[in-house]
This record gives sequence, C-alpha cells and structure tokens, in this order.
Amino acid sequence: MLKLVGRRLAWAPLILLMISFFVFTLVDLAPVDPAVAMAGNNPDPALIAQLRHDFHLSDPLPVRYVRWLGHALHGDLGNSYFTRQPVGRSVLDMLPINLSMMLVAVVMILVGGVLLGVLGALRPGKILDRLVTAGGSVAVAVPPFWLGLLMVLYLSVFHQVFPAIGYVKFSTSPWEWLKHLLMPGFALSTLPIATVALQLKGSLTETLGRDYILTARAKGLASKTIIFKHALRNAAIPVLTVFGLQVAYIIGGSVIIEQVFGIPGLGSYLITAAQAGDINPILGVVVLSTMVVILMNAAVDIAYGFLNPKLRA
Repeated sequence: MLKLVGRRLAWAPLILLMISFFVFTLVDLAPVDPAVAMAGNNPDPALIAQLRHDFHLSDPLPVRYVRWLGHALHGDLGNSYFTRQPVGRSVLDMLPINLSMMLVAVVMILVGGVLLGVLGALRPGKILDRLVTAGGSVAVAVPPFWLGLLMVLYLSVFHQVFPAIGYVKFSTSPWEWLKHLLMPGFALSTLPIATVALQLKGSLTETLGRDYILTARAKGLASKTIIFKHALRNAAIPVLTVFGLQVAYIIGGSVIIEQVFGIPGLGSYLITAAQAGDINPILGVVVLSTMVVILMNAAVDIAYGFLNPKLRA
C-alpha cells in the first residue's frame, strides 16, 4: 500500500510543473498588463517601460517561467508586483483561514453525508429514503453563493444569530472562530453533503442486499454490528473517491464564499492578483492548492487500504 502511495506522490513534482506552466501561460495571455496596472491612471510611457524592465516583463515567457521555477525550487515564490510583499509569507499567513474553513466543511460533510446516507439506506423506498433523494437533488442544484447570501440575510441581518462577515482567530476566541465559520462552512459543504449522502445511500443499499449480509442476519448479529462493522465499511469504498473529489470542489468554491462572507483568505488574495495580472500570487495559491489536492488523494489511497485489506497487498 505504501508503494502505491509513494508512486502517486512521485508524480506530484511533474503535476505541479505542468499546472504551474499552464497557469503561467494563461496569465500571460490575459489582456491585463501588470506594468500598466502598476503605473496607475494616465500612466507615462516612460514609467511603463521602466516597470517592464524592472520586473523583466519584456522577457520571453519561457525565460520568465524558468526564472520563477528556479526561485520556487529554492522556496522563493517571488514578491507581489503591487504590495512588494513575499508571496510565500502572505500565503502562509492566510493559509490557516482557508484550512479552518476546510476543516469545518469536511466535518459537516462527514457527519451530514454519512448520517443521511445511512438513514436513507435503512428503509429503501420509504419516506426517509425519498426525502434524502429529493433533498440531495435540490442541494446539488443550489449555488453555494446564493445559499450563503440567504443565510447572511436571515441569520445575520434579520435575526443576528451569526456574524455576517469577518474571521476571528482560534487563539483569540474558539467560540467566535466557530461562529464565524459555521455559515461559510455550511454553504461550502451543502453540495458535497448531498453528493456523499446519495452515493453512500446507493452503495449501502446494494451492500445490505448481498449474501454475506443476509448470512450475518441469519446468524443473529445485531443490526448495528451488521451496518457499521460489515456493510458500511465495504459501502464506503466508492464513497471515498467521491469525497476526495469534493475536496477540490471546496478549494475552488471557497474563492466565491470568501467574497460573500468577507473572509480575508486565499480566495480574496487570488482574485485581487488575477484582476491586476499579478502572476506570483496567482502561482503561489495555485501551487499550494494543487499540493493540498495531491495530499488528499494520497490520504484517500491510504483509506482504501484500511477499508479493503486486499488493496494492502
């Protein structure tokens, strides 16, 4: 099993290389000139030319990319063209905010998705099964930002249950930290909860009808033991794949959710950089996000081996 995970991680440098070059090329093709943006309104052509020279913006794309890659391999992701701040430091300062949102969303996905999936599978064709299916179908179709706006309107503006915007560090106040993240976490996790619940419901329903489950029932094993020790463990294998994909969805969705709830995370940082053609922050966020997805896929592979002993060999 460790060899499989090792082979997956061995591909990580090549994946990071391909994605970073692809993003670098896309930003270079965008109709945004960083030198003009830095020069401000009614810029002097001489100032624009000087900025191009200072930041090597006139160099060919391969030369600029190789220069960035050489610095990145030594842990230097460059500086922002506008703030002049090191990208690596800025990304690490904002990373705990996004990890906090991801943590709250993942906990909601695991609790809500597993609970709804199991409840729907226990009574196939009954009212609870139909409610889970109907509710999941609606949740998949609801845009997260729209749900977020509704929560801000009803739970913050009308009833003042949760704060509408902002972020509080865990070290400052754990309760305020959680209160500020519950609505963004729920908006991010609604679609993944529905996806995991529907996938688990179908997989668990099929597993409960297999011969070894019927044999376990005939032997008189308790329903809890049959479901949670035998059936759920096997039914969770295809759900893990879906769950791994939802992590990438959470990372992408957090960009918009941050704007809705006024959270100063990597999404806001990325949008500001993209509007100005600031390549270094864009690459820093993309590389970090890619690494998170790669590590999550490796964790899913390890979980496969835990659930299915055959894969350990």
